[in-house]
Amino acid sequence: MCKEAHPEQENVYLSELASAMNLKVTEISRAMERLQDKGYVIWKTDASLGKTYVTFTTKTIELMADEKKRIIKCYEAVVQEIGMGELAGTVMTLKKIRDIVNQTNAEME
Repeated sequence: MCKEAHPEQENVYLSELASAMNLKVTEISRAMERLQDKGYVIWKTDASLGKTYVTFTTKTIELMADEKKRIIKCYEAVVQEIGMGELAGTVMTLKKIRDIVNQTNAEME
C-alpha cells in the first residue's frame, strides 16, 4: 500500500507503514528489527527528515518474485479446474460474506 501511494520512493518510512497497518511505530519497529535480523529488510535513517525507513533486500525481492509465480500458477489451475464463471460467483459470494461480517461487527461496536 505504501509503495502504491508513493511509487517514486524506493523505501518505506516506518511511520507510513505503521499508519497503513493501524499499528504503533514501536510495534512496527520491533517487527522490522526481526525482519532485518533474518535478512529481509535493511533499516536506515533519513538524516534530512530524521525519519527511519526500510528497504527490501535482494533476498526479499527474490522471494516475492517466486511467490508471485506460485500465485499465478495456482490461479491458472483454479481457472482451469472450475472455470471463470464459477470463480466469479465464488468471489461475489465471498464479498457478500465479508460485507455481512463487517456490518455485523459495526453494529456490535
